[in-house]
Amino acid sequence: FSFVLAPAQLGTPQTPARYFLNVNAAGFRARLIETTITPAPDSSGLFTLTVRSLDGQPVAKDGSFELTESAVDIARLAAYALNVPMFENSTLEITKSADRPSVEVGDTVTYRVEVHNATAAAVDETTVRDQLPPSFHYAEGTALLDSPPDPRRSVEPESSDSGLLVFHLGRINAGARVVLTYRVRVGANAPEGEQFNNASAAGTLTTGERVSTPQARASVRVRRGLFSSQQVILGRVYADANLNGQFDRDERGLPGVRIYLNNGQSVITDSEGLYNFPVVNEGAQVVSLDPVTLPPGYTLVNTGRRDEKSWTRLLRTPLGGGALLRQNFGLRSPEGDAASIRASNGSASSSSSALKINFNANSTASRTSLAGSLFGGADAGANGGSVVEGGAVTVPNLKADPNSSNAPKPSAPASKTNAPAAKTTEPLASGTYEMTTDETLEPVAPGEVRVLSPQPNEAVAGAALEIAARTNGAWTVSVEVEGQRVPDSKIGEKR
Repeated sequence: FSFVLAPAQLGTPQTPARYFLNVNAAGFRARLIETTITPAPDSSGLFTLTVRSLDGQPVAKDGSFELTESAVDIARLAAYALNVPMFENSTLEITKSADRPSVEVGDTVTYRVEVHNATAAAVDETTVRDQLPPSFHYAEGTALLDSPPDPRRSVEPESSDSGLLVFHLGRINAGARVVLTYRVRVGANAPEGEQFNNASAAGTLTTGERVSTPQARASVRVRRGLFSSQQVILGRVYADANLNGQFDRDERGLPGVRIYLNNGQSVITDSEGLYNFPVVNEGAQVVSLDPVTLPPGYTLVNTGRRDEKSWTRLLRTPLGGGALLRQNFGLRSPEGDAASIRASNGSASSSSSALKINFNANSTASRTSLAGSLFGGADAGANGGSVVEGGAVTVPNLKADPNSSNAPKPSAPASKTNAPAAKTTEPLASGTYEMTTDETLEPVAPGEVRVLSPQPNEAVAGAALEIAARTNGAWTVSVEVEGQRVPDSKIGEKR
């Protein structure tokens, strides 16, 4: 059929006219088709008609009766003319679904197939043909048919090596629905990714006419799971205090360090120095630490192993994939062995937190913005002590080494006159010692906070930020971001 439209009904090349065509016929499915008219730019009065189905049924191609699911363009028309294919009402209807969206090799998936007889008469000799995906295998004895009011019964299918299952359902009464359920095992050779299986139903009407349904399909996504060749890489970047090449309990991780894979993928270590690449392809992998992202002065620990003398490490497994790979990076601190000895003997006491704080500071009584300068390049906690009047440093709870002949006796702490040198690395006995220093600490007034680091307008390279500040001993400090206090639960590390 065709319509002749007035020029005003054709729209313009910039604003095409759009019309919806609704077609109904007795015994046939209703049609809803969108049509768009785009006039030719040459003012010839001709136009292009674009036909698009909105009802899920196909439309006819230009100049033929061949059907397509895509939109059709009919060029250089003078009248609104097109072929509209009509389809009879379905006698049998089928739907199919799976009980889970994804599976792994070795899993079992349950399929549900529902067949509806939409006619006014019974359909006999009804069969369902189901084509399984590759390496999907029917689990014998699991097929059940629900056909009310009849009781549930078992129906075993005919199967072939190609994965085709044929279920014989028998008679389906007029207007009735039957539900077929069965289980399928996912084999080791099942392809990874989205897998579809298609089912269709067919039967015979009382007139002897054979009717069938379009194919219905259900999909599941296959994951390799334990059989996957993908790998996981995890590790830690840490300061190796005792230089033994292993991460020990009292050693700390380095945050904000960037780690690269050979494919360019990168991650940044968290507040504990941990990192991971959760999905890595099979085969040998190269992991590299970017030394530019390290704090100044840190170098690799030399444990004598050849592979630990480079910032780049090669990781591989005998199977070539499907493994959990670990790679730690032990680093030597800028202070060298002296800092390592102090750390291993516990001389770096928690009193250094008087000058160094992270986001997990205590409740605030005064506020200040992050501004100020570094204090003399070092803080008073460098020797593990806390500040007292007159520039003296009190070193609390330093443990003596029972194997050292130079260690003072626990019962006779050293006096101020015979105090050990401030920079000694010898272990001390338990007790309190006063040490002299030429460093001067200006007093901080109550309610005042002096930020030592970071510097004003300093860029933060990593994911974690460390703040060093000074305040009056009777006051506490907290951290706020845009007026909101940072709770303790959001603090990565407390020192």
